[in-house]
Amino acid sequence: MRTYCLLILVTAAVAIAALPTQARSQPLPAHAAAAVPLMAQSAIQDFGAVIDIRRIGADGAVVMAVTPGGNAERMGLRGGDRIVSINGQPISASNTPAAALRSATSGPGRALHLEIIRDDVPMVLRGSARETPSPTAASTPMGCGYVSTSGAHPRVSQQVFPAEVTRIDGRSTPLFDVNRHRVDAGRRVLVVDERIDATRFSAFTLQERQRQLRRQGARRYKVLIVDVAPDTRYEIGARLLTRSPDTGMIRDNTYWEPVVWRQTAETCR
Repeated sequence: MRTYCLLILVTAAVAIAALPTQARSQPLPAHAAAAVPLMAQSAIQDFGAVIDIRRIGADGAVVMAVTPGGNAERMGLRGGDRIVSINGQPISASNTPAAALRSATSGPGRALHLEIIRDDVPMVLRGSARETPSPTAASTPMGCGYVSTSGAHPRVSQQVFPAEVTRIDGRSTPLFDVNRHRVDAGRRVLVVDERIDATRFSAFTLQERQRQLRRQGARRYKVLIVDVAPDTRYEIGARLLTRSPDTGMIRDNTYWEPVVWRQTAETCR
């Protein structure tokens, strides 16, 4: 059963997540980072940034990824940027990007002013907290592809187990099982939950896993960014990073990562 303590969708689709590390999924062209979605509300319809809130320091918070078509991308925000302040409010552990965005858009104005650091160079990005415009023929990526969690996962050869894609580019996937999800070609931001076989855990670590799932729910979901090529199907799974995870790894949610374990040609219509 899916838990909905959703990404900071600021009303609908902002993904602000806790991402301790970023790793390339091998050997396929996708990369992943651990994610902790947070609940938030504000006037922003879609800011579209995945932000590491576990490591907020005096120099702000790191942007791990941006959702295609979101406000963050339109403002020029990039993965690797560090947000220092939003509308003059410094980002800190007590004033997260979520809180700063809510405060910045709570008044009559909808302008956004982001101070960032990119490659050690301070910069200022300006934009507005407005809804994402409807795609046009000129801006819509050419072609489409599929992401899927079905099929026989390579449990033995690659330590890859079933997974569930809960959101794609900030939008919730259906609650019922589907064979595949049709997506536009281009960079797609997926939120993934693991479905690793219970037999892969000892009785003690399985108990800890269940305890953390109850405590954290969707905050334990992770982000996978996939560069989708036209007419291509991407099989998504959860890779167990060790054959014998201990309770510390379970508690820190470092025992698995979302991966693309296979890609095949498939005509998309």
